[in-house]
Amino acid sequence: MADLTISIGKHRGGSVKLGRVTDQMKPNIRRALVEAGALLDREMKGRAPYLYGRLQGSITLQIHPDGMGASIGPNTVYAAIQNYGGWAGVNLSAYIPPQPYIEPSWEARSDDVFEIFVNRVFRGPLM
Repeated sequence: MADLTISIGKHRGGSVKLGRVTDQMKPNIRRALVEAGALLDREMKGRAPYLYGRLQGSITLQIHPDGMGASIGPNTVYAAIQNYGGWAGVNLSAYIPPQPYIEPSWEARSDDVFEIFVNRVFRGPLM
């Protein structure tokens, strides 16, 4: 048996251990990952800075092959500088102010994500 832990970002260290995983729980964990991931996907796309829509379009949800984990986030080369800010351009001549959208999305929806997991995984199967 393994432990079920929900965490955001390796660099942030924020995680919550929810308990032991049994084989009977695995299908519901996968379903909860899809449901919670879709919720975070919508939230992050709604908060991401918008000019042409490429950043929002790059935000994707990937369920790990074993169904026991998921990753969500953008994959454009400028995603981090939009979120955290910094110097960019030729000779680092342009300052881009931070426009946080990744962590605020998690903060806005973390209670909902935990509720999804508790209700779907520990209180019974999804119907």
